[in-house]
Amino acid sequence: MRFAQILAYVVSNLRAPDKLLPIIRNLGARHREVGVVAEHFPPFKAALLKTLREKMGERWTPEVEMAWSSTYDMLAREMMSS
Repeated sequence: MRFAQILAYVVSNLRAPDKLLPIIRNLGARHREVGVVAEHFPPFKAALLKTLREKMGERWTPEVEMAWSSTYDMLAREMMSS
């Protein structure tokens, strides 16, 4: 449930980086405390995109994939930079 809440918060605040980035950086610091390292992000991205693609079905377009992929990359960079 926690992941779904964070994901909803991210989507709701993509146009409000002043609200979003501190939360994401804090999340990155907490993940690092439990041993998450940069190498964990690519397989998680692949699993997330696959899950979204399966759930969205025909609504999953190349544009949607690009949007999710680039958003994930930005979030991962921010999490790793904290």
